[in-house]
Amino acid sequence: MYLYFVRHGQTDDNLNNIVQGRIDNPLNETGKNQAEEVGLKLKGLNVKFDKIYSSPLQRAITSAEIINHILKIGEVLIHQDLIEREFGHLEGLDVSYMRWLVTNPNFKPDGYETDEEIIKRVEKCARELSREGENILLVCHSHTIKALLVYINKDKYGFDYPLLNAQVVKIKYDNNKYIVEDII
Repeated sequence: MYLYFVRHGQTDDNLNNIVQGRIDNPLNETGKNQAEEVGLKLKGLNVKFDKIYSSPLQRAITSAEIINHILKIGEVLIHQDLIEREFGHLEGLDVSYMRWLVTNPNFKPDGYETDEEIIKRVEKCARELSREGENILLVCHSHTIKALLVYINKDKYGFDYPLLNAQVVKIKYDNNKYIVEDII
């Protein structure tokens, strides 16, 4: 079975290099266009998706709705565990300032979801949703996707791995093992 993780389209905070975390920002026009483009790209793969899930944050929900309008999978289902990492009081700061902090696995200010915590949450979610069909589409966030990538291969992937808005990560799940098949 396959999990197709899609990072939401661009927001103004993405454009301005601001850490969003769980700040509930909407997509900007570029983000809406990116969601439409990734929907068309996914349609071109000729994959029949069984279900589509989204993070509860509006930038992911809107991306999922735009993609779903093209793919016609069915109702966009919300899953709380697809939400972005909790950055606590660090949300709203410049990404360049935060980059060196989040790459330190021992970094833990108040309200910050540690690497271990987000990896555990996302892997449990992926395992649970893998039972929902052969091809599941999950629209979520950068650190949510990176958490599973780190779980799969921490020597190859990290939380500093470059993952663009509306990028797709195709992961095969078989016999309790994940394999990154493609990053589109």
